Amino acid sequence: MATDSKAGAAKSAAAQKRLEKAAHKATSEHESHSRKGERRRGGEADEARTPMRKVSVTLPAELTDAVQERVGRGEFSSYVAAAVARQIEHDLLVDLADRMDEEDGPVAEELVREAGAEWPDV
Repeated sequence: MATDSKAGAAKSAAAQKRLEKAAHKATSEHESHSRKGERRRGGEADEARTPMRKVSVTLPAELTDAVQERVGRGEFSSYVAAAVARQIEHDLLVDLADRMDEEDGPVAEELVREAGAEWPDV
């Protein structure tokens, strides 16, 4: 049983590593294009570096309008990819915190208060 648990953990860790890499790459590429002010259509520049897959997503009209106002139609996919990458990074951090709580227990309230005093804006 312990072997199954270790194998499952290793498989989960490998899947998590792939997600982290994809999330980091998408975020980095979006930030790089934003800093350079590059405008491209259809994600052609990204396709040369990263395998792309076209998908259909339904979003509220207010969100699509806000994204198009912010970045224009040519950058819509890049903007959404970066947002998804940030969400994956966030989810992975939550997973890590949950695992740490399971393994080591919750952080002592005294330490939480000290951290809050040290970094009040976080």
